[in-house]
Amino acid sequence: MTKIGQETFKFSLEITKTLSLNTKNTTFQAYYLHLNKR
Repeated sequence: MTKIGQETFKFSLEITKTLSLNTKNTTFQAYYLHLNKR
């Protein structure tokens, strides 16, 4: 993975953690399902 890829991945994880702590809205659920399909 490239350095930019790693930074983006870490950033995505932070967003996911924040969303999972703050809300269970449909946007988060859709994103989570999308990640699990890969």
